[in-house]
Amino acid sequence: MLSVAGRYWRMGATGVAFGVFGLGGGLLAITVFPLIMCVVPERELAQKRVRYVIHMVFRLYLWFVRAIGLYDVTVDGRDILSSRTGCVVIANHPTLLDVVLVMSASANFQCVVKYQLWHNFFLRGVVKAAGFIRNDLNGEEFIAECEKAFAAGDNLLVFPEGTRTIPGEFPKLFRGFANIAILAEADIQAVVIQCKPISLIGKGPWYNVPKTRSRFHLTVGDLWRVESYNKKPTRALNARHLVRNIEAYYRKALSNDRP
Repeated sequence: MLSVAGRYWRMGATGVAFGVFGLGGGLLAITVFPLIMCVVPERELAQKRVRYVIHMVFRLYLWFVRAIGLYDVTVDGRDILSSRTGCVVIANHPTLLDVVLVMSASANFQCVVKYQLWHNFFLRGVVKAAGFIRNDLNGEEFIAECEKAFAAGDNLLVFPEGTRTIPGEFPKLFRGFANIAILAEADIQAVVIQCKPISLIGKGPWYNVPKTRSRFHLTVGDLWRVESYNKKPTRALNARHLVRNIEAYYRKALSNDRP
């Protein structure tokens, strides 16, 4: 009986957390972010300030979900991630909370995001104000935006799976992030995200919550030196080799997550 009541409580708390997230994003987009854009005349500096506010809000949001007892969150290697500059930061993508987890750990991020977010009622103001990079730009324009972020000392956050991981399966990575890293000569920082019991997955309704509280754990993992992956005759072969090795790394890191 207590476990059933606890599950219903978590369903309600999850709904509240989703509402706070959406409402908070909308309020920031119509209040704080326009104020920053007005006060800071230089557009790129204003966008960087907006991204810092997003970082702080995400930290506050994680404090909130911990405070109400909805989730536990731990981070290993926060200082390492905060010290990185000009890297492609990649992470596996098991849950809806992954972007919040990674961006709360460091303020030094630029993001590649789905173009659909520019049409999302709650988030379009956020992604525009932050100057995030759309994933539907043409190749030259996309690489130019990434190189500009690296030159400014920002890290580029990419989820190479493109969508959330299917529970029980290992991440399958697209080669786009490897091509970016090789073309821009940017190292790759791997981040491993684990959630037990799994929650907020890609398929299924948001209210399908586990019986016990989920524990999110973020680990800042290995750094991949891209200069070591320029031995093959073509960039495509180098990228394929790099992705194959990183997939093997994630399979090993996540082997204890499989049912």
